[in-house]
Amino acid sequence: MRAAELLEKEPLFTEAAVFGTLVHLVTLNPEEAMERAREVLSEAGISISRLEVITPSLEDVFVTLTAADKNGA
Repeated sequence: MRAAELLEKEPLFTEAAVFGTLVHLVTLNPEEAMERAREVLSEAGISISRLEVITPSLEDVFVTLTAADKNGA
């Protein structure tokens, strides 16, 4: 949860959602965002076991749409 809270404050990420022990990030610039995620989490003392670009799942899309609906978008 702490990782998602830190990363959603970063302008590179349009969304940070927790899925169990994973954090899914939404961004328009994956390469730059991966480097920034490493920096932010390292500075906070949070270790990363894996960081990769993925194709959004149906659940990712659902979470994004429901968050947009809550925010009036």
